[in-house]
Amino acid sequence: HMANTPLAVVEFDGQGRFARWSPSAQRLFGWSGEEVIGKSWNDIRFVCNEDVEQVTKHLEDLMRGEAGMHRNRNYTKSGAVVDCEWYNSVATGPDGQAESILSLVLDVTRRQRLEDQLNRAQRMEA
Repeated sequence: HMANTPLAVVEFDGQGRFARWSPSAQRLFGWSGEEVIGKSWNDIRFVCNEDVEQVTKHLEDLMRGEAGMHRNRNYTKSGAVVDCEWYNSVATGPDGQAESILSLVLDVTRRQRLEDQLNRAQRMEA
């Protein structure tokens, strides 16, 4: 399933390190699994600087077992920016803390750009 899904599949361990990186994650972000497995997102240039605080807060919530969806911008290996929706599932241990976070990542860059253009056009008309 992981090889066939159009969504990027990324799994983090209980310490917030990359534990799984699907072929679609490699296609979206550019890094291979070998380059990211065992590292945290802070170890590579992965989250856009403006979104680091928001992502850090969301990751803290996930580590406490609070699943949910969030949007942020990520860098690709080449430095391009992609807008992503992260759909997260958390597996917790007996203490309620995350042991694994499985994320399905949808690239919404084109949709975001169209929404931004529409908003600009509406502001110009007003």
